[in-house]
Amino acid sequence: DNSTCVPSVQVSIDDYIIGDEISSLLISIEVTDLTDLNITAILAQINYNSDVIQIVNVVTDGTITSIWNNPVINSSIPGEITLAMYGVEPLFGSGTLLYLETEVYGTIGETSPLDMTMFIFNEGFPSSEIENGILSIGGYYGCTDLTACNYDENATIGNGSCLVFDCFEVCGGNAVVDCTGQCG
Repeated sequence: DNSTCVPSVQVSIDDYIIGDEISSLLISIEVTDLTDLNITAILAQINYNSDVIQIVNVVTDGTITSIWNNPVINSSIPGEITLAMYGVEPLFGSGTLLYLETEVYGTIGETSPLDMTMFIFNEGFPSSEIENGILSIGGYYGCTDLTACNYDENATIGNGSCLVFDCFEVCGGNAVVDCTGQCG
């Protein structure tokens, strides 16, 4: 008998590592499949470090909740945002539920939790399994590939600059071995 089984939806915020030159960011809240769960309302609360970031808005364009009315937002308590959303049509599909529009104020080495302290679908059905994230302000861009010839031990964020040795052992060189086995 499955009549007592309560379906659950995984709701998650990824971890973010950003550079210190970033001043704004869209943080996504992701969900597993909502199809056939008849979800027509959401109530959520997210806590964060207001010295590092400020969540200033909720964006639904291009998300699962874009079929609903705009969310009602309460951000009167520093470091906390509460949002309520509803719609006539039930949500369906999996992926990005919504985006948290965020302004970044922190400096290198600072972090902010991205903690969903409450996330309720409808009036508790289906249940939600929450996975929180963290936002870290990285610092130094460079090559983070240990096998690259220009690996930078100080780099905390990869920037696509990693190089390899060519056949003359020139870092980032363009010499290749030809069909006769000669480097040139």
